Amino acid sequence: MIKERLARPDIKRGFLLLNLRTQEHLVGFLCELGGTPPEVLDEPELLDYLSSLLRMDLTILKSYPDDSRYVLNVPLCVYYGEGDLMVGQELMPPWGGYSSAGVSIRSWPGGPLHPYDRPAEFAAQRVNDVRASPRLPGSRPTVRQEASWG
Repeated sequence: MIKERLARPDIKRGFLLLNLRTQEHLVGFLCELGGTPPEVLDEPELLDYLSSLLRMDLTILKSYPDDSRYVLNVPLCVYYGEGDLMVGQELMPPWGGYSSAGVSIRSWPGGPLHPYDRPAEFAAQRVNDVRASPRLPGSRPTVRQEASWG
């Protein structure tokens, strides 16, 4: 599942140029993304936590290899929020080039945090999408194993 425009390699370059070194810059970026409730922005401890998570996400994004020669051989489900100001239908088609096993693109009511607006419905849709994904030749179902330290 892919839920963010920022993850797309052809888009990430612009975000990596942002100056997000200070807390102030990072909070400004959060505000631009939208979807963060004002109560979170007004709570310093929670904002520090959220900022550290965002900083980690951006660090991972920055280190992700940007090589279009490699495509995944698994189906991708890409979701975007209809009310997300930074993501729109016109930005979705390039995802089709990142999988040789098919890409489904689905809009969802809400903004950047749309999975949390209607979590039960979103989870049910995800389950349906995963079940509808084609099986690849030679693929095996995932085996769940108990932890050895249990």
